[in-house]
Amino acid sequence: MHKRTTPKIFGRAKELHRNLSPAEAKLWQHLEQQESDEERTNYLEERGHRVLRFWNNDVMNHKESVLQVIWNSLNDKG
Repeated sequence: MHKRTTPKIFGRAKELHRNLSPAEAKLWQHLEQQESDEERTNYLEERGHRVLRFWNNDVMNHKESVLQVIWNSLNDKG
């Protein structure tokens, strides 16, 4: 416990952490997913695979651009 934190404040912080608002829960879920994605990417790249990531919005609204990136990646010799 931080020296300026009282037991009451510390207890309230623990309570808030256990009872996240929907926005806070979503933020933490995105951060946890990012860590998982990075681990998976590292695992695949260490085995010689190339990983491409696209935002859902781009796949849904800019499909041709996404397909072009995939095509360019497949034809890239580097």
